[in-house]
Amino acid sequence: MKKSVFRLLSLFLVLALFVSSLSFVVADLVSRGDGTFLDTVDGSIVDGYGNVIPSTTSPTSVPGTGGGSSPPKTIAQDGLFSSLMNSDFFSFFKDPKDSNVTGEYLKLLVLLLIILIIYSGLSYANFPESGIVRFLFAIIIGFLATIMITTQELVAALQSYTALGIALTLFFPILALAFVTFVVASKVDPLGLVVQRIAWVLYSVYLFIQTASLLIVKWYISTSAGIAGTSTSAALKNSVFGTNIFKFLFGNDFETNAAASGDNLVLIMLLVTSIIVFWVFVYKNAATTKWLIDAKRDADLQAYKTKVEKAGGKVDVDAAQVGK
Repeated sequence: MKKSVFRLLSLFLVLALFVSSLSFVVADLVSRGDGTFLDTVDGSIVDGYGNVIPSTTSPTSVPGTGGGSSPPKTIAQDGLFSSLMNSDFFSFFKDPKDSNVTGEYLKLLVLLLIILIIYSGLSYANFPESGIVRFLFAIIIGFLATIMITTQELVAALQSYTALGIALTLFFPILALAFVTFVVASKVDPLGLVVQRIAWVLYSVYLFIQTASLLIVKWYISTSAGIAGTSTSAALKNSVFGTNIFKFLFGNDFETNAAASGDNLVLIMLLVTSIIVFWVFVYKNAATTKWLIDAKRDADLQAYKTKVEKAGGKVDVDAAQVGK
């Protein structure tokens, strides 16, 4: 009975959060960005209280119709999916820097996150014993924790999640190659050891050349921007690098491609990572594989000792039971 009530309350909260977030999205779909809204039924402009505002713009002539006005598109005319993807909320996932996402969206997500974390902690400690009371506590604490948070504080907090995304971006390819190295090292496969070393060389060298080239171009873009009459191509052409290598790597329009390549800090981290990877897994490959083999041997030995100790304890218990 208690579980059924708790499930109903959980479903009610999820539906309430979904409806509230959907209302934000719908408001963005019809918002005109100046405090007024577009009526999706007749195309008129209304304020936040539903009062019709007379249009101050002249009718727009539609080509091929002999004049007349062109009414603004409604959600139905533009397509619901297209309207959703072009709303402020989903624009955050396209390009966060150009997004119009408001603090309400971020607060809603932070509220959900805090409620889940607090409820998980209370459930782990089994305090209070009632799941419904734990859920209510989590909701109350979640609201108290987020009600006074400002948008600036939320944006500052997002920097840590950006760091998490960068860490995962760097972590997964290294993890995949490290797994191959671990497998061939544990099996002491000579061919596999050679192949994994070649793979590390390709990965580290490609990452180094790509990121170093992008950083060089972006550096010349930033330095030549403040000099009148000087372009990035001209500055690079007169440098020791020239422009041929960058055209070969990024195409003739290498300046635009480099400018859109991402944050400079991320590129610097990738460059440093490529150097570390080359040092650890290429230059010190023999020592690294030996360390992996020794670590696996120690782990297997420890697991065997634990198994023997558990088996010995079971034998002692069985002997004591027989003695009784």
